[in-house]
Amino acid sequence: MLRKRICSGVLALAGTAASIAGAPAPAPALLVVGLPANAAPSLEHALQAWCARLTADSQGQLACRPGFLRLASGSGLPEAQSGQVDLAVIQHSHEPQRFAASGIGDQPFLGRFAETTSVAYQRLYERSPAMAKEHRGTKVLAMFVAPPGLLVTPKARIRHLEELARAATPSGEPTAASASVQLETAIGNLRTPGAASRSQWALARLSDPPQPVEQRSVLMVPGGIFNTSYALAVNDARWKSLGAAQQAVLASRTAVDTAAALGRDLDAAEWKASGKARIAGTAFFAPQPDLEAQFKRALHPGEMRWSREAAHAGLREPLAMLAGLRADILKQELKE
Repeated sequence: MLRKRICSGVLALAGTAASIAGAPAPAPALLVVGLPANAAPSLEHALQAWCARLTADSQGQLACRPGFLRLASGSGLPEAQSGQVDLAVIQHSHEPQRFAASGIGDQPFLGRFAETTSVAYQRLYERSPAMAKEHRGTKVLAMFVAPPGLLVTPKARIRHLEELARAATPSGEPTAASASVQLETAIGNLRTPGAASRSQWALARLSDPPQPVEQRSVLMVPGGIFNTSYALAVNDARWKSLGAAQQAVLASRTAVDTAAALGRDLDAAEWKASGKARIAGTAFFAPQPDLEAQFKRALHPGEMRWSREAAHAGLREPLAMLAGLRADILKQELKE
């Protein structure tokens, strides 16, 4: 009798083990992903690389649904908050009033590389309740920044800032003040999806085709004439619906590591595009110190306007924080 009971128990355990082994693996959680409506191919490719890493890290239990959605709101935050998408890349510059504090990552003269700037930007976010408040309703996985913005022109070389305004002031002598207005207008157009670009010169990135003007030369102002910041964020409800193991996978890479990886992928795309432009005969040059100083004077009013808006949004001592961000970026770049 005892032998019979033992045999029955062994058979029952064997049957349970067989049923477990034969059970199908749970279906992977597919994340619906959204990008800004005007997102460049380089941003889409960087997110695809991130999705591939996510699938590998989770051993197939987390994946991005193929075919990223283009988000009509511009920034992407409303769609991320409402759950229209599970995961969104939020572009702060498309809604500067909503993201006044986070707009610190859109200021000029930050870093030479998206990777180092993204790391410093993420570190700043972790210390800033005002920036976190602007992303309420989502779980931010990382803050990151695109490569610094360039000035593309059909001219062989720009030596004075007034040259940018010459085409816009045919009836009078262009001045530094009129050039400053033109720069502010061009940067404002970058923040408006579908806005028209100037015909004589443009602010752009080489990895963001098509280029709005003929590329005869590219002016590389250190840290960028403009910058573009993003957040990679998950809808709160979708985050809570994931299992503990899936959440652990999403959080297994630190936010700084994720920011660095996204920035590195964007840098790679820009370097590749720059190489093609050089082969095609485009000249690249850095401004002489006096021209760089002219750019800084021209963009200073916009920086001061941002600092007032950021302070109103709850960012403490915005100019001091901007100086700290630039210092953190420089410290990293000196290690390179």
